[in-house]
Amino acid sequence: MKKNGFTLIEVLASISLISIFTLIFLNTIINYTKQNAYSDFVFSNEANRLDIIKTIQNDFINLELDLSLTDLEFSPNRELTFRFKDGSEKTLKVSKDYLSYDKKIWNLQNKGDYFYDLNNLQVTYDELSCSNESCLNYQTLQINIPIDTTTTKDDISLFYLGYSLK
Repeated sequence: MKKNGFTLIEVLASISLISIFTLIFLNTIINYTKQNAYSDFVFSNEANRLDIIKTIQNDFINLELDLSLTDLEFSPNRELTFRFKDGSEKTLKVSKDYLSYDKKIWNLQNKGDYFYDLNNLQVTYDELSCSNESCLNYQTLQINIPIDTTTTKDDISLFYLGYSLK
């Protein structure tokens, strides 16, 4: 006897194999899309991060941050005021989707999935004193502004090493 068609089992096996390959293919595409979206975020915000760090660090060095007059913690509205030895002051303000310093504002690109983690802003201050009258007292200030990307962190870290004569 000659068979001209497919049996029900052959059709079900074919549909099952096609379904498995389709799921694997779709999962690969979804993972690639998520990875690509994160890469776009990192690329578009890397320039902002570098500009933020460069601008603030330059002020720390060129205007000479005066740590004895500078706030050493963020205010309730997430502002940190820096006072410099020339008498000027500049304020760093962190919001969920932007950061401002003095009169400059940086918007966080690709809003929604990525935001400044306002609950984990950190300011660390330390002073290394010496007992000798002719030595310097070193002061360190580190500010950490985390960016929550739900998968990893791309923090903005600022660091200042200053000194004062005893």
